[in-house]
Amino acid sequence: MLLGCASNVRSLATDVISAYADPIIHTGARGTALPVKLINNLLMAVNSQLLADGIRLGSQLGVEQLPLLEALEHMSGGSAASSYVSRHGGLDKFLDESVPYLVKDINACREQAAEDGFELGLLGRVVAEGPIDLV
Repeated sequence: MLLGCASNVRSLATDVISAYADPIIHTGARGTALPVKLINNLLMAVNSQLLADGIRLGSQLGVEQLPLLEALEHMSGGSAASSYVSRHGGLDKFLDESVPYLVKDINACREQAAEDGFELGLLGRVVAEGPIDLV
């Protein structure tokens, strides 16, 4: 669980929350947990887009998807996204289950960015321009 709160209440909040959550990750001052969650969700969408394009490139080079995913589990280019895709048995199965959640998360990021007046930058562009339809 993410916890953003003033340092003077962190100990008390942690004691209460630890009854039902583990780990508790302190994100800083009050109000920082939501941005951390939104950035995480945006990065998951970005990593999914990049992985989908990597699978496309692998296919063009004669590399089958499942061996590529298995290799990424042990290599520096792997990510949580590649692990999830591998556990689902491939990109199509992962996308069938995950796209609605990725779209929901991306929309939440876009809404927060519009409300707070900031740009999603490169992350937003990768999400919008990648091979997975997430708009």
